[in-house]
Amino acid sequence: MMRMNHARVRALAVLVLVVPAFAACASGRTGSAETSTLGATLVVERFLRAANANDLDQMAELYGTREGPFNRMGSKKEIDDRMFVMATVLRHSASVIKGEGDPVSGRRDEAVNLMVELTKRDQKITIPFQMVRYRNSWLVENFPFDKLTNPR
Repeated sequence: MMRMNHARVRALAVLVLVVPAFAACASGRTGSAETSTLGATLVVERFLRAANANDLDQMAELYGTREGPFNRMGSKKEIDDRMFVMATVLRHSASVIKGEGDPVSGRRDEAVNLMVELTKRDQKITIPFQMVRYRNSWLVENFPFDKLTNPR
């Protein structure tokens, strides 16, 4: 039987404790009962980057409902057309996510609103992005399109 020295036992204990915690953070899950919005924040950031890059496929993977991403709901042309319009409206020079994410009334465990400040042509517009939980991640479910097309 192999004996482990004290330093090796401590190193293994750290790995057992830290690796699962890191994996939970990376997946947007925590050990608490409260829903983590870290994953929702990352999805909004990726969605906005994809909009600026006109990456319609990436946008369609990150947009959807609790039933799944939009890229599984319709023809390629319908999906591309809708994502193109969204990308055009969402194009911005800067974005800042404000706050942690507020639960959506009546949907506390499945949806949150993240306030996002977009800078478009030197004008700052703050809008809520409604995020919905899908499996172990989040999707952009809705945002006020009209506030971006008519910001007054």
